[in-house]
Amino acid sequence: MSVHRIETPLGDRRCDLYLFTGPARAVLYDAGVAGTVPAYVLPYLAEHGLDARSVEHVVASHCDVDHFGGIGDVREHLPAARVVAHSADAPLMADFGAYVTGRGEPFAATHGVHEGEAGLAWQREVTHEAAVDLAVSGGESIDLGDHAVTLLHLPGHTWGHLAVWDESSGSLAIADAILGSAVPLADGAPAFPPTYRHVAPYLATIARVRELAPVRLLTAHYGVFEGAAVTAFLDESERFVLELDEQVRASLRRAGEAGTTLVRLLDDLTGRIGAWPSEGVASAFAFPVAGHVEWLAERGDAVVDLAATPPTFRARP
Repeated sequence: MSVHRIETPLGDRRCDLYLFTGPARAVLYDAGVAGTVPAYVLPYLAEHGLDARSVEHVVASHCDVDHFGGIGDVREHLPAARVVAHSADAPLMADFGAYVTGRGEPFAATHGVHEGEAGLAWQREVTHEAAVDLAVSGGESIDLGDHAVTLLHLPGHTWGHLAVWDESSGSLAIADAILGSAVPLADGAPAFPPTYRHVAPYLATIARVRELAPVRLLTAHYGVFEGAAVTAFLDESERFVLELDEQVRASLRRAGEAGTTLVRLLDDLTGRIGAWPSEGVASAFAFPVAGHVEWLAERGDAVVDLAATPPTFRARP
């Protein structure tokens, strides 16, 4: 077996890591939160007779703490490993303050959408940040001895999201690059909205994965999709984007000439799309909603007034 799934808990959710092995070396995809490597990765390696020193690369998929929070543990527990990340996301992994501003709570100062003290405290607790050893742009290959895996740049969720493509087995590890219509709890119930941020790149990522036609799609929070389930997940993800785009358009029209703010837009859209709980999701929902407003503005269908406090949005007549 050359592709291993390491199941790890994340509160009432899951956050799976993946290990790609060959006779010469191994690649670990994601480091989880702080403590994941010693608590779950090392026991998995031992159970399967794998030497921790064989892990020569740890690929941090993107700058969310449940994926890079454990990279500080890599130095101690996987001493042969170099931490790899995309150059667009790497700075946020090395500096928690930069992470909070750029990803953890990016809408707080300008739009008044806050993660909340408890959420930020948890993010700080589970993050042992560290500098990335190797910043990449996508397209690089890592030789495992009898085959190679390729790092793919799949932006949309973040600017620098990376995937690992093992063409020899038809396995594509995408972490959060594609997110369906809701991020689920461990039991499959919807927890909160898909948190893609950059809409056009996100749609391009879905299209690129379709073209690759992987046999199996390895995700962080949804488990593994195989065969027809891969296509179904891609279809579901694309449908959600198109539906939310229409819902945002409609909400801007309802706001009229006076326009609206991100906070009011989130309030108006809550309950109109998705099956997740209505409480406690604003900070997550802000990512795709803000992205859609920006995408509408790029296409000339919305006007964004950044000079207003807070910024206001309105439909272009």
